[in-house]
Amino acid sequence: MRQKIFSIPITYLKKEVKNRGNKIYPEDALHYCSPSVGGWGVVRVACLVPESVVLFVIPQGCGRHGAIASMMHNYDKQLFYLYMSQVDIVTGEHMNKIDKAVELILSKLEKKPKALVLCCTCTDDLLGSDYEGKARLLEEKFDIDVRIGRMNPIRKESKRPPELMIQKTIYDYLEAVSNEKKDTINIVGSFKGFTPKCEINTILRQAGIEEILHIRNLKTYEEYQKMSRSKYNLLIKPSGKIATKEMKRRLKIPFADVPVAYRIDGIEENYRKIEQLLGRTLEYKKYRRATEEVIQDKVKALGRLSVAVGSTANACPFELARELVERDFYVPYVFADQLLPCDEVHVDWLKENAPYITVYSTMSPTMTLFLQEKKKVDLAIGFDAGYFCSGSKTVPLSLDEQLYGYEGAKILYSRMIEVFEKPQDLKKEMYQSGMVI
Repeated sequence: MRQKIFSIPITYLKKEVKNRGNKIYPEDALHYCSPSVGGWGVVRVACLVPESVVLFVIPQGCGRHGAIASMMHNYDKQLFYLYMSQVDIVTGEHMNKIDKAVELILSKLEKKPKALVLCCTCTDDLLGSDYEGKARLLEEKFDIDVRIGRMNPIRKESKRPPELMIQKTIYDYLEAVSNEKKDTINIVGSFKGFTPKCEINTILRQAGIEEILHIRNLKTYEEYQKMSRSKYNLLIKPSGKIATKEMKRRLKIPFADVPVAYRIDGIEENYRKIEQLLGRTLEYKKYRRATEEVIQDKVKALGRLSVAVGSTANACPFELARELVERDFYVPYVFADQLLPCDEVHVDWLKENAPYITVYSTMSPTMTLFLQEKKKVDLAIGFDAGYFCSGSKTVPLSLDEQLYGYEGAKILYSRMIEVFEKPQDLKKEMYQSGMVI
């Protein structure tokens, strides 16, 4: 008997995932790792701290793909590996080798780094290795700020998964300040700041915000410390949730949860939340009117296409699916591995208005059968949707560019038109994005 492809109808999605922590992929099953995953894992996020180095204490098999990715992204002078042997794992001797490794790294660098991210894996989780104690000893010995990062997929289904905890790590270097806060705002959760033409830059400055800070745009450790003096945080990606809560507790920085949205109403709702956070009126309504006109013209030019939505797109996948359905596109497939809180209301709407949608987990081993069926749509959004619906025109909507607000919505539809006018090589684009297995 042929094995059935794991999938969940949109009409049953919330009921199916309710008792398994909102995880869409099947329980007690192997995880499939397709070529469309990767890009911004623990290693790359850890490298965001300015003037830092990362030391990964890791078995060789776990470190292979990260080492390759570091060379592709030019992080090889910032990222270092201390490989653990089987003897090390049995005896714990690798913990004694860390001091020597740090000493060697510092001796080879022309300029002493200001921070060290000491990363470990689930191997040390299982061993119970004391990395917090080791961090304190390293700080005293080498006069350098040390924090712990963990690449531990065994915690993926917990309330503190690695993709959220590494975001907390990169902001744990911020020092609490006793002096007056500045009228600046931090962008948290994303891997890039807003695009220069995004209207939110103008809107916030008109409201009196002096500077919009994102860790990627801060070149020195001293500049990075400015984030601790900000009055506000904007959480624009769910992966920064634990980080913003910790910054609120430790640094007294309140935040607004305003995830990336492509629906006009969703964008306006985000601006209202930001108004509440700031206690100020924002001038955004003129941008709404202009954006609606632009999008209507682009939707008319595209016609009624079939579109698959993926989880690697820089979006909340079900919010994006709803936007497309509301614009009269046909969305047969959504690829996602978890149901995010920001998406639950949109799943409810899709259940009533697009009950034909089927949700597939990209982590299910049965997705290899999906590939064999060669399902095709006119357009795929996200590398994973493009990979599984091979032959479809693909809009990557990559995490390497942070679209937001009304400008982000306009860019989405412009990109949808562009892929028909200028066909792209999906394999080449995936490789350039650094998606390494």
